[in-house]
Amino acid sequence: MFILCLLVLATGLCVGGASLPGMPGDFVVQVVSIPLALAVLAGRLRGRTPRLSRGEILLLLLGPAVAVAQLVPLPPAVWELLPRADLRLAPFDALGMAPDWRPASLDVEATGLALMSLLPPTVFFIGIRMLKRSERRALLLAAIALLTVGVFLGLAQLAGGPASPLRFYAMTNPSEAVGFFANRNHFAASLYVGVLFAAPFLIESGVGFLAARRKREVGAEHLVVLMGAATLTLLFCAAVVMTRSRAGAALALAAVVGIGVLLVLRPHNRWRRTSIVLFAGLFAGVGLFAAQAGLGRMLDRLASDTGVDGRFAITRNTLAAAEDFFPFGSGLGSFPKVYALYEESADLIPRAYVNAAHDDWLQLLLETGAVALVVAALVLAWVIGRGVDLFRRPDLGGGHLDLSVRRSAFLAVILLAVHSTVDYPLRTAAGMMLFALAAGLTGTRRHRSRDAAAAEPEVLPP
Repeated sequence: MFILCLLVLATGLCVGGASLPGMPGDFVVQVVSIPLALAVLAGRLRGRTPRLSRGEILLLLLGPAVAVAQLVPLPPAVWELLPRADLRLAPFDALGMAPDWRPASLDVEATGLALMSLLPPTVFFIGIRMLKRSERRALLLAAIALLTVGVFLGLAQLAGGPASPLRFYAMTNPSEAVGFFANRNHFAASLYVGVLFAAPFLIESGVGFLAARRKREVGAEHLVVLMGAATLTLLFCAAVVMTRSRAGAALALAAVVGIGVLLVLRPHNRWRRTSIVLFAGLFAGVGLFAAQAGLGRMLDRLASDTGVDGRFAITRNTLAAAEDFFPFGSGLGSFPKVYALYEESADLIPRAYVNAAHDDWLQLLLETGAVALVVAALVLAWVIGRGVDLFRRPDLGGGHLDLSVRRSAFLAVILLAVHSTVDYPLRTAAGMMLFALAAGLTGTRRHRSRDAAAAEPEVLPP
C-alpha cells in the first residue's frame, strides 16, 4: 500500500501541474492511481478498514455522486424544468429538431473529465488512512523531497529564461519560477504547504536540541535535523518570493506564523520562552533571506499589476451565472463555457482566457448549485471537529512529533482552503495530491477504543 501511495504522490507532483482539464499528465496520474484503488478495495475486503469519519465519507462520495447525476441523460420533460433551459434548447432549435434526452450538465465532456480527476485524490486519501504511522511519516518526507526538487527546478527555469526547456507547459508564466506547475500561483501554493510539512521536524528538533543542550548531550544528529529543517523553511519561503505570487507570499507568511503558534502550543514545552526567541530569529531570517532572493521582483509586480479589476469583473459575472443556475448548477467543469455567455465586452482581459473563476468556492457554487453549500458546511464542520481534537484535546499517543505532523497538516488544509477563495490551487492534480496528503495526515477524531489505538504500532519518538 505504501509503495502505491508513494507512486501516486510522485506522479501527481511531477506531471499533474496543469489546471486545464484533459491534459496528458492528468491521464497518467489517473492511470497510476488505478492499482492503488484496487489495493484499497482489496484491503477493505480483507478487513482493513480505513479510519474515516462520517463527514469524510460523505465528502468523498458527494463529488462523484454529483458528477454522475449531472451526466445521467434526462427526458426533455425533466431538463426543460432546469434553470436556463433555453441554453439546452438552443441546439435543437437551431437544427429544427424536437428536444431529446440529454444530461443536466452544459458541458458533458468537462464533467466527465472532472469525474475522472476525482479518482487519484480520493483513493490516495483513503490509502493514507490505511497506512501505519511510520509509513505516513515516510510519505511526508517524500513529499518534502519532491517539493525541494521543484524549488531547484524553478531556479533552473529562471536561469534558463522564458525559453528554458525545463518549462513543461506551453501555457505558463514564462518569466517566473513555476517548478513542475504551469502556473506560478499553484507553485507558490505547493511551497507554503512545504513550509508546514517541514514544520514538525523544525519544532521537534528545536525542542530536542534545547533539551539536549540543557543536559550537555548535544550530538551531531540534533544539529543536522535542526539545520536541515530550518534550511528547508528558508528555501521554500525564498522560492515563494521568486514566484511573485501575492497570495502565495501572504500565505507563506501565515505558514511561518503558524510554526510559531504550533511551537507555543506544543504540550510539555519547558523552553517556551527560549523557543519563542529562536522562532523570532527564524522569522527575521526568513524575511532577510526572502528579501535577498527576490523581493524586488515581487514589488515590481505589485506596482505594475493591472489584473485586480479583471478579478472583480470575473467575480461579478460568476455570481450572476451562479444565481441563474441555482439550485442545480451548470455542471462540473462547465465554467469556461458558461462564463463566456455572461462576459461583457468591457470585462475582456487582453491576452487572457478566463478558464476559472479565481475563487474555487464560487465556481463550485456555479457548477453544483446547492451542493456547494452542503460541501462548505461539511468542510466547516470537519475543520471545527479536527481543530477541537488537535488543539483542545490533543492525543499524544503517537508522541510529540506525530501531534506536530497532524497539527501542521491541519494548518496546510486551512491555508489551501483560504487560498481557494482567491485562486484555484486545487484545480491541478498536484494540488489535489497535496491537499489529500495534508487532510490524510491530520488523522481522525478520537472515537476508537483504547484497545484499537493500542494495537497500532508505535513508531514515532515521544
